[in-house]
Amino acid sequence: MKLGVLIVALHLSFLATGFGASTNAPPGALARRLVQELGATEFRVRARAAEQLRALGGEAVPALEEMENAPDPEVRLQVQELLGDLRLGIAPDWPADLATTVRRLAERPPAERLDVLRRVATALQMRAVPFLMTRLASESREEQEAAVKLICEVEPREQAAREVLRWPKPAATAAQRRVRGWALGELGQTVAGVQALGEQPADDAIRRDLVEKAVGELQARLRQEPPLDVAKIARQLAEAVPNDSRFVHLHGLALVQGGEVCAGQALADQALALNPENEAAHFAAAEFLIELKQAAMAEQELELVLQIPPADDVYDLNAYFRLGPLQAQAHRYAEAAESYTKGLAVYRQARAAGRGMGLIGAEESQVEQQIAELRRLAGKVAQQDLTVRLELVLKDFDAANWRAATDGADVVMTVRVQPLGFRLFDLEEAGLRYDRQKKQLVPLLRNEPAGDPLPVALPEKSTRILVNSLDCYYVYEIEGPTGAARRLARLERDYRVHVLPGPRVRALRETVVTINGETNDWARLQAGAIFDYLPEKMAFEVRGLTTNGTWETIRQVVPIKEPPLQLLNR
Repeated sequence: MKLGVLIVALHLSFLATGFGASTNAPPGALARRLVQELGATEFRVRARAAEQLRALGGEAVPALEEMENAPDPEVRLQVQELLGDLRLGIAPDWPADLATTVRRLAERPPAERLDVLRRVATALQMRAVPFLMTRLASESREEQEAAVKLICEVEPREQAAREVLRWPKPAATAAQRRVRGWALGELGQTVAGVQALGEQPADDAIRRDLVEKAVGELQARLRQEPPLDVAKIARQLAEAVPNDSRFVHLHGLALVQGGEVCAGQALADQALALNPENEAAHFAAAEFLIELKQAAMAEQELELVLQIPPADDVYDLNAYFRLGPLQAQAHRYAEAAESYTKGLAVYRQARAAGRGMGLIGAEESQVEQQIAELRRLAGKVAQQDLTVRLELVLKDFDAANWRAATDGADVVMTVRVQPLGFRLFDLEEAGLRYDRQKKQLVPLLRNEPAGDPLPVALPEKSTRILVNSLDCYYVYEIEGPTGAARRLARLERDYRVHVLPGPRVRALRETVVTINGETNDWARLQAGAIFDYLPEKMAFEVRGLTTNGTWETIRQVVPIKEPPLQLLNR
């Protein structure tokens, strides 16, 4: 019994070796061995080699081409026959009538060849992909385009993409590059897909979809991954798609967040200089920057849209209506009112001329009401002696860490400590505890309550708490069962304070400004001064000489609210 088993095992081993059927060998090595077996003395070895070469498909073509002029006429004939079918993508399992039709494809007129492509794709689906890949190198542009469309419609798409990437031919034509880029994108290799595309028209659907996917992925990475790692990817994409400023903007933003401020600013300037005559490109960049909450750069892109001819087209209309909200958010109410007014004028002129423009999301009357409210606010600001604008400045950390801490927090609590300026939670003896019975978060110092508790009902599971105290955020994790707290991170921020003078203050000379009793540099305040932390209110006292040579003192108290995050630097 043991001897019989041994003989069977040896026999199977011999068969596997004799027919070259090992699937562990690389396709190229396996193909070359099978081509050699086309000259074997035994018919069954030759037949099996030919069958396996057909099964390898396009992967067998290079090895067969090496033997295209083999000295043995029988081998040469088999090689030529195999190459004929494999170069056309014909597989052994094709119906005979379709195989015959495709073999005579070159004899058909162009319109009929397109019909053959459609018939093969409909009948064979996934099995048609190798054939369709061969048509990407056709001399007919229409045939190439039809093959691209049919390949991208094959289901399941992921399997079709894998089949595309098995094709060994170099991507010599634009159609081949487009399909390769599409396949890589379908398999999640977005950067490689964009790089594989090469230069393609901006309106190409595959390019457009893949580029938009890459932009979205980079935005997500900028929120979640180390910024300098994202910068490398953004640079690769900017090189692959040099006319899309969004990748340059993302590269610059990532560098700024990673601390390379000067290089990041240089890239922002470079992005603005791209596409000097392309309204669509600048508008797309502005929309993208608005989504990233980069209002200042978005405004610059929109201003460029308005400078590019033709004037008063649909891009100008949209630019005015995008500028309005940005200017209003920055408390530049007069500018916002002017942008809305110009946008409404463009819309009315287009409508009167019979051009197809429309307002989405608002009626004319609503826009008019918005303009009136903005002018009212502008008048109110103009009457004020001082207007204060605040911006949050990241310090010693990047925006990705900021968002990871703030977005992931279940509870945000503010702790005010006296005396002002004392960082309680910097002390090793300080911390938090959650009293699950009383449902209270308690700040601690040496395990004793150090302030008023915060009433809050926390779940049984572990909870992340964000403590806002002075100029720092402290991230704590509260253990579910015990209520004990463990500090995860400390994030410090500064503030940039811009003080905008009204008419009365601008008229003063030799101006001296104090805030909450402390003297401040007036020029620095107007340009944007950095503060470590902010009080609940700022009591301004401005003293200076009037045009009449008399001293005047202007006082104003400004309540302070925490500003939103902007990707700024010191």
